[in-house]
Amino acid sequence: PGPRPGARRGGQESARGELPAGDGRGVHGTPGRGRPRAARTAGPRAHPPADLCAGGGEPRRGVPVHPAQLPPRGPGTGASRGRVASGLSGQLRPGGAGGCVRVLTVDEARALDRRALEELGLPGLVLMESAALGATLELLTLLPDGASVLVLAGGGHNGGDGLAVARQLHLRGHAVRVELWASEARLAEDTQVQLRAVRGLGIPVEVRPPEQPDGALGEGMVLIDALLGTGASAPLRGELALRLSSVRRVVSAEGRLVVALDGPTGLDLATGEADPATLPAAVTLTFAAPKPGHGRGEGPRLCGELRVVPIGVPLTWPGGREA
Repeated sequence: PGPRPGARRGGQESARGELPAGDGRGVHGTPGRGRPRAARTAGPRAHPPADLCAGGGEPRRGVPVHPAQLPPRGPGTGASRGRVASGLSGQLRPGGAGGCVRVLTVDEARALDRRALEELGLPGLVLMESAALGATLELLTLLPDGASVLVLAGGGHNGGDGLAVARQLHLRGHAVRVELWASEARLAEDTQVQLRAVRGLGIPVEVRPPEQPDGALGEGMVLIDALLGTGASAPLRGELALRLSSVRRVVSAEGRLVVALDGPTGLDLATGEADPATLPAAVTLTFAAPKPGHGRGEGPRLCGELRVVPIGVPLTWPGGREA
C-alpha cells in the first residue's frame, strides 16, 4: 500500500540513476538586505553560538551550527542535560548558557512529519511550504542582490522543497532556473503541486530524466542542491553519480556557491558515509534538527556551515513527549 496523503517517505535513486518520489524533509522569511555574505559563510565558525535552542529543545530559526559541534553516536545507555551520551536518539549537546542542539535520526525526522499530519492535521504540503520559506530566509542572507540561482531538484520531497524555494526566490527578484532530475510521471504528489506552481510563474524548468544527456549549468549561478535530502545513501548509482561528478567538476573549477537542502546529495545523513561524487556545500540548511550524518564521517567536510531551519512543528510535544 502507498503512503497516507501528506506522509513522506525516504529512499534513494533507482539503478537507472533516477531520483525517487519520496525522500527526506523544513519557516517563513522576508527579503534580506546588505552586503553579500557568501564569502563569510563558506568555512566553520570558530566557536559554537552560545544558545542553540529555545524552549524545550526547539532550535531557533537560522541558528548556525558547524557539523563538528554535533555529538557522536555509539553504544551507550544514558544522557543528561549538559552531557552527551552516545547511542541515544534526540541527544542534547551543550551549547553554553543553557543552550543545546537536538539531533534527530533520519527515521525520527520522518516520524515527525507523520505526527504533524496525524496529531496536528498538517499535511506534507504545509510542511514543505514552511521548509521553503525558512530556507529562503536563510538564502537571502547568503545571495548577492540579483544573483541568479539554479535549483537542482529531485523527484521526491526534497525536490519539492527546492521547487518551492525557487518560487520564493523568484518572487523576491532573483533570476531562477530549475533542472528537474527525474521523470515527471514519477514525482511525489506534493512535488507535482510545486512544479505546477513554478511553471505557472514562468520560471524556466528543464526536465532531465536519466536517459537525457547532461545540460549546461549556466554561468555565474548559485547552486541549490535539492536532489535527495535524507533519502541519500552511499554509494550513488547509475546516471546520478555521473551527473553529480560532472557538476562537481564545474563547481570546483569555477568556485560557485553551493547550498544544500537538508544534506549534500551523496551524503548518508544516518551514517556520515559519502559517495565520491557527493557535491560539497558551503552551507547546508537542515530542517527541524541536525541529523547524525551531519557530524559523522565525511559530514563535517561536505556540509560546510550547518544552519537549522524549523518547520513549525515542535520537537518536544505536550506532556514531555519527544519526536
